[in-house]
Amino acid sequence: MYVISLLTEKTKANPFLIGLAINLFTTGLIQILSDNIFNTQGVLVLTEILSPASQIKTRIFGTIFAYISATLIFFILKFTRVGICFRITGTSKKLLIEQGKNPTTYKFLSWQIATFFSVMAGIILVLRISSFVPNISSGRGWLALAAVLAGQKKILGIVISILVFSTFEFLATIFQGSVGIIPPSIMITLPYLIAIIAFILLPSNLSAHEQNNL
Repeated sequence: MYVISLLTEKTKANPFLIGLAINLFTTGLIQILSDNIFNTQGVLVLTEILSPASQIKTRIFGTIFAYISATLIFFILKFTRVGICFRITGTSKKLLIEQGKNPTTYKFLSWQIATFFSVMAGIILVLRISSFVPNISSGRGWLALAAVLAGQKKILGIVISILVFSTFEFLATIFQGSVGIIPPSIMITLPYLIAIIAFILLPSNLSAHEQNNL
């Protein structure tokens, strides 16, 4: 991702299209590596490596790691000059330039931070179920984007959105196959609908007070 993010910023390419291209590329690459290393293109079971106790520890670690990371990022973005610079990089480049700062540097670092947390999320997801399934994280990125939009790009709002999305996903899993219950597919779409409405009605802008703190 270091090289990809560097090229993306240098060439001014569309980051969303780059992300989609990486997603398609890694999908095929993982199948090739799985076939050559583990002799399977399907489910890779890790029960021989991980015990039930380790699965429980992984869930506990994942939960603690998520809350600590969210809290730390909240304080950095809200109360530090560096955090404010990160927040306005995409919307107020001229303001950063006037302050003698390079917006590209903050964009580049954002790529690296996002990559780190994406990798950690993928690792925890695999370890929790002690197996790797093709496309195991399919749709997770879109849920993350929806959480950012629904939370108005604010840490607290994003955390609440993630909890809501997780609740709907959990209920969809519980009610799957039940008779007389709302279809899981409909329940899963509700968070996206909420995100769209929130994004339209509640746009997020950096306050004048925060701009003066630069």
